[in-house]
Amino acid sequence: MNRKQQRITYGNNRKGKRIEKTTRRLFDTCFEDLPNEIFYEIWEYLDGCEIYDIFLNLNARFQYLVNHSLVPLKLHFSSMREDVLQYRIREILQPNLYRIISLRVSDSTIINRFITLFSIDSRFTKLERIALNGIKSDAFVSLLEKFISLPCLFYLSAHVIEKDQSNRHQISKLISCMPLLKYSKLSYESSPTTSRYTSSYWYKDLLRIHLFRKWGRLILRRNWGNEQPWDDLSSQDPDYEDCCTTLSVYRLDWKPFELFLQHGSNELEYYLDIRDLWVTSRDYSYLNANRWKQIIHLMPRLVEFHINAKTTKNQTVTCCRFIEGFQSPFWIEQGWIINHFHHKLSRGSRLIFNCIKHDLKTKC
Repeated sequence: MNRKQQRITYGNNRKGKRIEKTTRRLFDTCFEDLPNEIFYEIWEYLDGCEIYDIFLNLNARFQYLVNHSLVPLKLHFSSMREDVLQYRIREILQPNLYRIISLRVSDSTIINRFITLFSIDSRFTKLERIALNGIKSDAFVSLLEKFISLPCLFYLSAHVIEKDQSNRHQISKLISCMPLLKYSKLSYESSPTTSRYTSSYWYKDLLRIHLFRKWGRLILRRNWGNEQPWDDLSSQDPDYEDCCTTLSVYRLDWKPFELFLQHGSNELEYYLDIRDLWVTSRDYSYLNANRWKQIIHLMPRLVEFHINAKTTKNQTVTCCRFIEGFQSPFWIEQGWIINHFHHKLSRGSRLIFNCIKHDLKTKC
């Protein structure tokens, strides 16, 4: 390379660096000039801990905005070191109790430490949603006693670890004392020392059997094209004070569900209050009318049940024969209205089966 080429290369490098530096300075200037409202809108989509981690130490302006804005915070505590947990509780959670609308602790290894370091009580004046994963049964009962005083709580989700089922009744009772609660989702995990039926059979599948305790008038919309078992739309009605419980069974075969009914339902008092039952499964055994007579006997307040089943081509004839069983006098005398629809698929069919008791005066 001769000297002329070297000078050209050197000049191009200097020009490129100057352009890069100018562009970076321009970007920094534009970023700094954005109004506060833009950042407030961005922060609504971020976890509160992420907001502090990203923006707090940028400059004095952002430090002030992060600490003094009224943007609602959603905090998620996942797996983290002890010192990080303590820092986030001390520097993020405690100073912002009036801003927190959602609190989620998703790691079972830190949840007991979390509730030891900090108490969730009435100081959370705007807390609307709580999700706890892997909390021990005794600790959950203690927390529920404090949750009653939360003025805005309408959503509660918990995966509870228990040695036995002694706290089930107390948990159900405390949840029923939360007047503003619109949605609750509980699942239980028993220790290996529990009985063969509760541990080896249906408890291992309990994440696919959920109870939804609901207050107020509810409109349930079935979204058959979605992988989720159902969607719910709720509208408040101050004159409607009744409550209902919905049981959702998702991708669970009939046999473990039958064991669940035989050996688990008698331990949960509010099973007697179940009004709606939603089943999504590939097991066409759910279409057996005699089995639904058994379910109705165990759930005397049941007024609706819905089945979404996928069948192979060889199972279609059997399914049609099962459906004929719902035409017996039992279903007519009890006042059940039955509708079913078939959708052809490439490898079989999807059957949507709805059964509603028409003579109920008060519906959920």
